[in-house]
Amino acid sequence: MKPLLRITAASFLVLALAACSGDDDEEPEETPVEEVEDAGGEGAGAAVVDYDEAVDEAPPAEETVDEGDEPPADGGGLVDDAADAEAPADEAADEDAADEDAAAGAEGDDVADGEDAPEDVADADVQEGFAAISTSPEDTLYMELECGRVVIAMRPDLAPLHVERIRTLTRADFYDGVIFHRVIDGFMAQTGDPTGTGRGGSNLPDLPAEFSPEPFERGTVGMARTQNPNSANSQFFIMFGRSPSLDGQYTVWGDVVAGMDCVDQVNRGEPPTNPDQILNMNVAADIQQETP
Repeated sequence: MKPLLRITAASFLVLALAACSGDDDEEPEETPVEEVEDAGGEGAGAAVVDYDEAVDEAPPAEETVDEGDEPPADGGGLVDDAADAEAPADEAADEDAADEDAAAGAEGDDVADGEDAPEDVADADVQEGFAAISTSPEDTLYMELECGRVVIAMRPDLAPLHVERIRTLTRADFYDGVIFHRVIDGFMAQTGDPTGTGRGGSNLPDLPAEFSPEPFERGTVGMARTQNPNSANSQFFIMFGRSPSLDGQYTVWGDVVAGMDCVDQVNRGEPPTNPDQILNMNVAADIQQETP
């Protein structure tokens, strides 16, 4: 029995060596990643792609303005549904943009539709918030609408260039007969475009931005623009309520101190089916001079 066991053990050893030799002949050699990448060409396996390199070479994504952030536009945009601001119209919010982006002929100024302000805010609250504002007749506007007079206290302390522009255009009767072409319930009412399309403006140069920390609240009057921050021209908007998304993104140049209930009655729409218009707008100092 012992010789048989020795033969059997030797046989196993021979078979094992033969098996190992066969595996070495059949197993393919591992190819380095670099060779796979260089193999290229049609029919080659999928190449290994470096993620960072692919991102660097990819074309930039198209820039867009969210309606929530963009303010009313002057000939091109107020607030974009915010931002984004949902897209403030041609000159006011859509922004919206800056813009979301100038003067005459600029591409739609919009006020981005930002956060809806709380409803049913009394005019007393508006006036209380602006009680500290001391305005002279030279810095006061009387805007006559079908429902009555709206009094706007201009803010040269915040935006002297914009106040001077509004005063100049008002004295030239630029706003008389101009419609509210973009009115969004709970957000704002935009006007100031003689074409009524939201893309028009005056023949004067566009204005540089005069942004400030002043918040956009019920009764705040801001300047519409395109996505370009320095594109405000003639369009402006009046806030129905608070919209934080516009803060620091659009120029505040005035506050409604009387007649906000009249602004509330302006017909809604983008544009409204039956738009309201500014019957006439005057600087208070000029009205007083006309009074005997």
